[in-house]
Order: sequence, then structure tokens, then C-alpha cells
Amino acid sequence: MLDILVENNGRINYGPFLADNRQGITEAVTLNGQELFDWKMYKLPMDGVGRFRFAEGKGRGNLPGLYRGSFSVSRQHDLYLDMREFGKGVVFLNGRNLGKYWQIGPQQTIYVPAGWLKKSVNEVVVFDELKGGHSQLRTLDRPILDSLTHETATRYPIIPLPTSLWPADGEFVAEPGTVLVRADGFEKEAGALNGVFGGALVVGARAGGRPYIEMKKDESVAAEEGYKLIVRLWACGAGGEDTCWNVQRGGDDTAAIADRRGPLPAVTIQDAPAYAWRGMHLDVSRHFFRSVICGSSST
Repeated sequence: MLDILVENNGRINYGPFLADNRQGITEAVTLNGQELFDWKMYKLPMDGVGRFRFAEGKGRGNLPGLYRGSFSVSRQHDLYLDMREFGKGVVFLNGRNLGKYWQIGPQQTIYVPAGWLKKSVNEVVVFDELKGGHSQLRTLDRPILDSLTHETATRYPIIPLPTSLWPADGEFVAEPGTVLVRADGFEKEAGALNGVFGGALVVGARAGGRPYIEMKKDESVAAEEGYKLIVRLWACGAGGEDTCWNVQRGGDDTAAIADRRGPLPAVTIQDAPAYAWRGMHLDVSRHFFRSVICGSSST
């Protein structure tokens, strides 16, 4: 018997990818080349924990599973559940849904309001769809809201961290013949990007089955100098796979351009400068620059 767990994530409801927004099982499921039929579909009862049945022992490997435990407090006070050792899922406290968690961060804790705690024994149920073998869950007296896991920090080595980062599966690789699609007004950025790739990009329109990089303006990016970077893969109608590196920006300023040629991990990033000003620190005791380089001189 084959069981497939499908997560119901949020969906894109605007923009150019609205028609390509497919999730879940979108094609036939095969086993050893044979298509499978007569599926039974049902949802997990995540509206509560009363219908779950538990067994003693740890979960097997990194398989989806439910974990139940308990802890006691002598007084009711706010606290936080430390989810850094968990993967991705949802937490219940005394039958109430506390919320979702995801190891990518930056939030690594779940808030527990004092009013939801009992002065005696409190029951915690955790559904984890990515990691298994859990045996304990720690509590903290403060939140962790700015910590990325090692996996996320290694896969997306971005300094400083952008305002929003949503990881995804897959990678973009600029192969020979990769198409650079640019809208009017992006000539400067397109030229700079093509220079990064050694002039190997072909400026033109999309072609089915070929990877492409697209630059265009996105009216939904309201911040001045803000941008949205989308790196993704999706199945196309011809049966192959298109890869896309999509840079969208707001305002009339230069969009962020990657400074690397290697594989780019699939991701959606939206960011904008935190401050309107720019600055440069000069150590005048060791370095000297002409005023034309600095932009202005001072005494």
C-alpha cells in the first residue's frame, strides 16, 4: 500500500504565475511504471486532537508523526515552546491549536499565553511532517524571532538577511542558451547581469523547455528600491521542465542582481533597503581616496 501525505499550502492569488499555481498531485501516480487508481482521499483531523490514537515509543526515522507529552507548572505565566529541534508542523496545548512552526526560521518559538496553561498538568501534542524520533520539548522564558537554522543559512548565504525569504525545492542553472527576457527600462540591469554570465545569455522571448531569466516591473512592490526575486521550477505543458529566475522590482531604481553564476536554490525573496541613506566608512589613517571616488570631500 502506498500512502502519500499532501500539505495544503497557501496559493498565489495575483501576478503572472497565477495560471501556473498548481500544488499537490497534479499528474498520474505510478509505481514501477504502472499507473495507480482507486485512491482513497481523506484529511487529517487537525481541528483537534481528540481523534488521534497514540502508541508508546519514538517515531521511526524522519517520517511524519504525532508526538504527545506533558509538563506541569506551579503558576500561570507566559512562556515559549522551543521548536528548534523540530521540522515543520503544528502544536496543540490542552486541545487548543497554538499555531504552526517551520525550522527555516527566523521564528523558532511558539508563544504560550498564561491563560491557556493549567496550574497542574498540561498536555502538548506536536505534529511534525519533516523530522522524527522526538523525545522532549523545551520551554523558554523569551522568544527566538531572529534565528535561521544551519540548513537555511547554508543554502541561502545572504547578508544582510532580506525582509522576507520563502525557500523552495530545486535549483536554477544557467545553461548555454539561457534566455534573458527584459521589459522596457531594464536595459542597464540586463547588460550588467549578462556581464556576470560572461555575455552567454541570449536576449529574447521565452522558449518552451529552455531556462530563462526575466526582468520586469511589479506594481505590487510598493517600497522604493524594493524588489522581488523568484527562483522556481514548474512542469510545463510540453512535459519538460522550465526553470525561471524572475526579478521584479518597484520604483525606478536598480534591481538587485546576483553576483554568482553557479546554481541558485529555488526561493522567493522580497526586500527593500531599511534606510534611505547610504554611507561608506573610510579609515583616513591608512587609506586615501580622490574626491571624485568618494563623491565629495570634507575637511
